[in-house]
Formats: sequence, structure tokens, C-alpha cells
Amino acid sequence: MRTSALVLCLCLATLSSARSQDADTRYFEGLRERRLFSTAEEVLLRRLARPQRNTDLAAKAALELAVTYTEHAAWVLPPERDELLERARRLLDEHLRLQPSLPSQQLLIAQQAVVLAMKAELAAADARATPQDLVAANQARSQLLSATAALREARERLQTSLKPSPAPATRDLQALHLPTPVDLKVAYGLLTLRQARLHLDAARFFPSQGADRIDQLLEAEGLVRNLSSQNISNDFQWDSRLILAQAAFLRGESQRAETMLAALKPAPSTIAEQQRMAALIEVALAARSYDRVLEHLRQTREATGSLTGPLWLMQLEALVGARELASAKPDAALAKQLQEEVDITLDRIRQQVGLVWWDRADRWVHQADMVRDLGPELAALSQAARADYLDGKKPAALARYQQAFARAVKENRPTAAGELGYIGGSIAVELQEYQTAADTFQQVAALTPPVKNAPQSAMMWAWTLGQIARAEPTGEHRAAWRAALLANAKQFKAEPAGDEALRSLGVLALEDRRWDEAIDWFRKIPPTSPAFTAARLGILEVYEKRSLGLPAATPDQLALAWKEISLLVSARPQGVPLPEGEVELLIRAAGLALRQQPPQTKTAEEYLALADAELSKLSPPEASQRLGRLLAPSRILLLAGNDDMLAAEELITTEKLPSTLVTLTLLEGLLQQSQTTDLTRQRRLAVLIRKAAERLEQLEPEWTKVERARAAIALVHAWRLCGESSKAIQWAIASLPDIAADSVARRELLEMVGSQATPADLAKVVKGLQAAETNLEKGSNEWLSLRADTVRVLVSAGDRPVARKLLSATQLIYRQQIKSSPPEIQERFQSLVRELASDKPTS
Repeated sequence: MRTSALVLCLCLATLSSARSQDADTRYFEGLRERRLFSTAEEVLLRRLARPQRNTDLAAKAALELAVTYTEHAAWVLPPERDELLERARRLLDEHLRLQPSLPSQQLLIAQQAVVLAMKAELAAADARATPQDLVAANQARSQLLSATAALREARERLQTSLKPSPAPATRDLQALHLPTPVDLKVAYGLLTLRQARLHLDAARFFPSQGADRIDQLLEAEGLVRNLSSQNISNDFQWDSRLILAQAAFLRGESQRAETMLAALKPAPSTIAEQQRMAALIEVALAARSYDRVLEHLRQTREATGSLTGPLWLMQLEALVGARELASAKPDAALAKQLQEEVDITLDRIRQQVGLVWWDRADRWVHQADMVRDLGPELAALSQAARADYLDGKKPAALARYQQAFARAVKENRPTAAGELGYIGGSIAVELQEYQTAADTFQQVAALTPPVKNAPQSAMMWAWTLGQIARAEPTGEHRAAWRAALLANAKQFKAEPAGDEALRSLGVLALEDRRWDEAIDWFRKIPPTSPAFTAARLGILEVYEKRSLGLPAATPDQLALAWKEISLLVSARPQGVPLPEGEVELLIRAAGLALRQQPPQTKTAEEYLALADAELSKLSPPEASQRLGRLLAPSRILLLAGNDDMLAAEELITTEKLPSTLVTLTLLEGLLQQSQTTDLTRQRRLAVLIRKAAERLEQLEPEWTKVERARAAIALVHAWRLCGESSKAIQWAIASLPDIAADSVARRELLEMVGSQATPADLAKVVKGLQAAETNLEKGSNEWLSLRADTVRVLVSAGDRPVARKLLSATQLIYRQQIKSSPPEIQERFQSLVRELASDKPTS
């Protein structure tokens, strides 16, 4: 196997004897050999930045830098690899425009071809790591053919320069730092060998015995035979014979290739010996003679002391092949031992030859495992789907994965079906095709025997049903969501997936304002579960919304809530850096402590100090920044609780309150503190409330649908407390259509509107409520509650005839639904009937 990692870039050897004594050249070659590419690049960039009188010296520095960029690219992954190769190309283009000397220009053009060759070789090496990826194979083949054309053109230019013509003496060329005819001849030989190797690489991407493959092999053989007929070095002769042996192998003449490779010993260098052994190992791999492969590798280590990336990958291929043979016998113990060797080899590849070869090895093993698990046909279909996905054709990728999934289910291959179904469902989620995703995840979760990703699929099944229920909030969809969560909680009891289902059931109950039920679900999650922190945050949210929200709770409710919150905080892990959720719990609990009557200032200070200490330990920094923003409301509330209103006011800025959620938290806390009989304190708090309300209004374009209801209620209360009733009514009217489905929030705003609004305002409210009815299921309890509120607003607006007609129509059409609705809704309809019955009939 001949790969780019075993081949030095062209220009490292092009300057021959003229450069052999060049200290600079040796310096940069040494840096590259030790992979100190950044150091070499920095020195050369500084050198190029200095004014240069001698353009040939500038060209030499540019050439050296282009070589460094090109070699550096072989050791990094995309997109950094592509950027380095592009830098090399741009650098050479620039100096070709500036360089008038023909000999130096030829070397710059030659290096341009080498950049394309390196790019093609790297693409080919990546494609061989995923042999089922036909798109990658086609792209690599196309790049190899383009690179061979560029090398051919560069060789032809050099050949023209090699023809006898009047030229300065060699010593004059050396003094001018220009390449001599000997240098150009060496460059020509290197380009020829490189082009031949690219033809061999391209042949690997054509079908065996196909005409295209034979053409590529003939091109390679023709190039090296022509080169061998010239007066070239022994090293070039050896390389030519190696290429001929590899061409024989690719033509299918394995025995002849092996004989030719045996005759190449001894090799002229350590790298050449590794190349020879790589070719021998490739022959053994093709024969599935894994013992012979491992013996060759042992001999290579003894002779050279280490393995290159391609040789490591060959060892991995031999181990995986042996593992498959052991599994087929079956010999489970041997297969397990070989799998352990595969894992160890992957670790050694990362340590000894770097991330690029580890990435290729890891992808190759993943592909081999996929073929083992899926079979060749399903693996090919899966790879085609993956190619569609990477090309941005997600609907086509989804269709292919669905096809492969259905086929795996039909063939009763649960492991394959689980893998394919989970990927397909995930793509459906990306495309927001939630029903397709839900159906797929449900099937994966129900596969028997259970597959490894059944728990994740079960969670995603419930999650997608939740997305559907949120988009179409009907009773049927919410019931399906709840049923899926209950099934998951039962199927995966005492497992992370089951705990996640319990948490989601708690969230669902919380959304429906079933407070006690939400707390019960959250409390079923044990302290040993990964979801324990999220469960305690859920309970905290229940108390935030039920006991500590607006309007004010009773003292008994506040005391009970605070006791529960203290227990939630005390359940945190001890003696270890706290995870993100635990720090958030501390910060939110501190804010709630400051909303008690009287405020629990000392406890809040303790929680905030601990949260501050833990924030610096959090990773990634984004988590620390997010939670740092949550600290601002608590700090302001702490200052306000200590009557330091000026310091609190200084913190109410755009920087400290960057988001709706943070500003809302502060405003609600200030409103909570304002519920005091101390009128002086109430007036001082009103200054802070006004400033926070103004900031919340500025953030209106960023409000989410969920935040709008809370923000509207908070602003209504804020402006009412500040004595600006017209503003309060304005916000109530504007927000009613958006929060109409939330009966509690709607009722609170309607109370404000009904007492102070004009008939014109009330007419707007009616239109908003009627528009909101279209988003609810007709005849449902939520819809009936909203209809009763609409009739009440019509009465308040003085439009009693319309109110009476709407009430009569509702009672006539939805008589059974009203009869089976909760007593509170029935009482509201009866009250409206009694009130409107007193009206005198109009003639």
C-alpha cells in the first residue's frame, strides 16, 4: 500500500547538491521532520515579509513555505487541512506572477502540482477508510485524475527546461540560488514517480479487471519504465521496481507481485523498507492470510523500530478480519480477545501516528462493524443514505434509511434495524417530520430482543409526541404523549430512560397546572439517577409557579414552600464540584429566598456565595456565562431586600439583564417584595419596578410564546403598581389573544380589563378571545372556559344582546359537554344565564 503519509513532498529533494550544504534547508527540513510546522511557517512568513532585492531568494522562501504548508496538511483534519493546502496554492500563484526566472518558475509550477497531488492522496486515504462510501470514492478518483494531469503538465515544462540550451555555469546558478540542470532532472524524476503512484491509487477506485483500471495501471508502468531507461539514481530505480510490483498485484498477479517484492530486498532506506513491507502485507490481506500479515508487521518493527500510519491500519485490518473468522467458527473467547486488540491498536494509533490516522482507523473499524451488523447490502444502502445526508439531501437520506429499516425489520435483524431506525428517526426530527419520527422511534423501542438504543429511542418517541402535542394542543395528542411517557416509565423502570420519562410526566403535569401530580412524578426519581437534579429543578418550578408566583400566596403557603425548597437545596452532592443544574438550583433558590415574607436574606447570601464559588469550576464557559446572567436578578433583589435601592438601581442595565427570562425573574421578584404594608418601601421599590418593566418592554421582540403570558401579567401588575392604569390595560389587551388558552393568566388579565377598560378596548378583547378559540378543541373544557369569558366580556362591554345570542348558541350546541364539564365551568354558565335572563326582550 503506497500512501501520501509515506511520501515526502517534492521540493524537499529538488535542489540536490546545490542545497545539500544549505543550513536553512536543513533547518526547515528538521522542523518538518519533528512536525514543528507552526515554527517553520512563522519563520518563513517573517522572512517573506522583509523587503527582498533578490527575487530568487524570495522564491526560495516561498517554495519552502509552500512545502511546509503541504506537509502540515497531511497531519491535520479538515477544514484545517483544506485551508493549509489553499494557502500553499495562493502563495505559489502569487510568486509565479512575480518570478521572472524560468528555472525557479518551473519549480514553483512543479510544487503547485504537488499540492494537488497531496490533496488527492489525502482524499484517497480518507476514502479507503470508508470503502462503502461511494461518494467519497468517486470524489477521490476525480481528484487523483486531475492531479495526474497537473503532474503531467509540470513534467512537460521541466522536460523543456532540460533540453540543451545556452545557460549560466552551475557555480553561477548556485550563487544566484537558482536550481541547476541536475536539480531539475531530480525534480523531473520525482514528479514522474509521484504521477505513477497517483495512477496506482486511481486504479484502486475502478472495478477489478475493468478497462479503466487496466488503463491506469498501464499509465503507471509506462511512466516508470520510461524513467528507468534514463540515467537515474539507484533510489529511483528501486522506487520504479516497487511500483511495477504493485501494478502487478492490482492486475491480479499476486504471486508474481510477491516474487518481485522479495527481490527488492535490501531496501535503500527505512522508509523504503516500510513501503516494501506494506506492499507485501497488502498481498497477504487480499489472501486473508492474517497470520502472515502479523508476522510481516513483526518483522517490520524489528527492522525499522516503528510503524507508519498505513502499516498500523493494515494491522487493524488483519485483527478485524481475524475477529470475523473467529466469530464465524464460532470462537467467542478468541473473538473477544481480538476485539480487545482492536481497541488497544486504536489507542496506539492515536498516540504514535496522530489524530489523522486515528480518525481514518476509527472510521474504518466503524465501517467494518457496520458491515458485520448490517450485512453488505444494508451497509451499502446505509452508506448511500449517509452520502445523501452529507450532501444536504436530507429528505432523500430519510427515505433511504426508512427503506433500509423496513428491510432489516422484515429480515428479522433487530440489531441492524435498531441502528438504521434510530438514525432515520433522528433525521426526521431534523426535518421536523415528528409523526414519522415518532412512528420510527416507537418501532425501534419495541424491537425484540431489545436493541442497544431502545432506551434512547423510547425517550425520543415520547419527545416527538410532545412536539406534536405542542404544535396541535388537542386532548387526543396530549393523551398520546402521556401514554407514551407512562409506557416508557414502566418499560425502563429504575433505568435512566425510565427516570427521564418520569421527569417528562412531571413537566407535562406542570404545564397543565396539575401541581401536586407534577411533584409526585418528580419525587419518584431516586437520588442515584442522572435525572435527579432536573427533577429537583422541576419541583422548584412548581413552587415558583404555584406558591410564589403572582398573585401573592398566603403566609402558610409561603412557609411550606420555603421548607420544601430548603430540602431541595440541601440534597445537593457534597464535597465535589457541582454540575450545572445544581448551581442553577442554588441561584434560583436564592432568588426565592429573597421573595419570602420577610426575605431570607442570610440564606440567600449563603446560596449566592456557594454558587459564585462553583461557577468558576464549570465547563464549558458558556454554562458559566448563562448561569452568571441568572445571578443578576438575585443580586438586585438582595440589595433591594437590604434597602440599598440606589445600588440595586445601578445594576438594572441592558448588560445585566440581557434576556427576557432574566428580566422577568427580577420583575416578578420585585413585585413579590412590593407586597408589603410599608408604604415608604413600596414607593422605593416602585422605582426599581418601573425600570425593570421598561427593560422588559424593550425585549418584547425576543419574547417566546411561553414567556409572553408571564411577561404580560408581570407588566400589567408593574404598571398598575406604578399608577399607570392605561399602560396596564394596553398590555392586557395586547396580550390576551396570545395567552387566551391559559385560563389562569387570562382570568387575571380580564379582571384588570373589565374594571377599567373602555367599550372600544373591550371590543378588541372580544376579537382576541374569539380568535383564540380556533386554537382549542371545540367543546373541550378549555374551550368552554374561554367561551364563558368571551360572553362575560361582551356583558361588560354593554353588548348584552350579542352576549345572550352567543350564550344560547353555546348551550344549544354543546349542551352535553357543558353538562359533563367541571362544576366551576357549569356554575359560570349558570351565572351568565341568570344575569342575562333579567334583560327585557327587544321588539
